[in-house]
Amino acid sequence: MLYAAGNGARAENKSRALGAIVPIAGAGAAVSTIGLSGALVAVGVDKNVAVATALTNQLVVTYLPAIPGWLATRDLIGRDYL
Repeated sequence: MLYAAGNGARAENKSRALGAIVPIAGAGAAVSTIGLSGALVAVGVDKNVAVATALTNQLVVTYLPAIPGWLATRDLIGRDYL
């Protein structure tokens, strides 16, 4: 797994660059996720592990940071700061 994580960081940077270049409205994250899983497969990671890794990365990077922000916003609204 350490091998996959080391190469995954480089693959993720390349897939994010591809996601920024491809002009598909609202699909930058999807292109990056597909690119990351494809890059992991290209460096020798099993296909199922690569897809699970890419989807987990998408969850951790995109959706989990929104939870504390949502909680903080609700707290600020409750205290009439917003």
